[in-house]
This record gives sequence, structure tokens and C-alpha cells, in this order.
Amino acid sequence: MKSSDVPVHVRRLTHVTSITASGGTAYALRTDGTVWAWGAGASGQLGNGSTANSDVPVQVSLSSKVRQLSAACNTAYALTSGKRIFAWGANNDGQFGDGTKTTSTTPVQVRRIIGASSVVGQCLHAYAVVGGTVRAWAGSPGRER
Repeated sequence: MKSSDVPVHVRRLTHVTSITASGGTAYALRTDGTVWAWGAGASGQLGNGSTANSDVPVQVSLSSKVRQLSAACNTAYALTSGKRIFAWGANNDGQFGDGTKTTSTTPVQVRRIIGASSVVGQCLHAYAVVGGTVRAWAGSPGRER
């Protein structure tokens, strides 16, 4: 999108329930549970299988309906209606929670998180609420003692 000094309509987006943004990329959650992204894509953070930037929203490649989004420093997170978490984009510090540090241009399921009720990403960490407890991963997230 071109820069604007006043609010303008984002093309191709209707029925949006929530938005989040980070690092030059924006995300919209629609009422049908689909996720749309636009802006910077060099780390795969658009989630559509590409590393190209996009001036218009493109659909994130998720087969599950999403109920919550979070984004931080070129990584995005989606909590599905099945209470599972998916991540995509940069993964330099294990932000995907899948035991790797490999960037992905499409969503990857966070391991060992089933039954999550919320997710939040922070530049080098991610957190989820599962059964009233907090799960943390990536970087130095506050390990159990």
C-alpha cells in the first residue's frame, strides 16, 4: 500500500474481526476464520508460500479456522478454533516451538500445545495459555524451576 496521511480503505478486506501488525507486515482475521496478510514478506511472514512483499492482502495458507492472531518481529501466530497454534515467518530463535530454527513461508504447528485459549508473540519469545497455565518457548522465556 502507498503511504497515506489519512485513513484509507485496505483493498480486498471485508468482514474483518481483528487485526495485528509488526515489522512492516499487517494481518487481518475475517469472520470466516481466514487470515490475510500484506506488507513485508522477506522472512515468509505473509504465510502464503512466498518471500515477496505484497501491497494487497494475500490469504495465509491455513486449512483451519483461526480465532486469534498475534505478530512480533517477522513472526506471526494463529490460534485455531481447534485450540492449536501455528507460526510462520522468522524462526531464528525457535519462535515456532517445533524444535527447529528454520524459517517457513507457510504455517507450522507449534508442538505440545493442545487446548490453548490464547497466544502472544514477542520478538524472541512466544507464550500461550493452556488450561489456566502459561507455556513459553523461544529465547529465554522463563523456564520452569
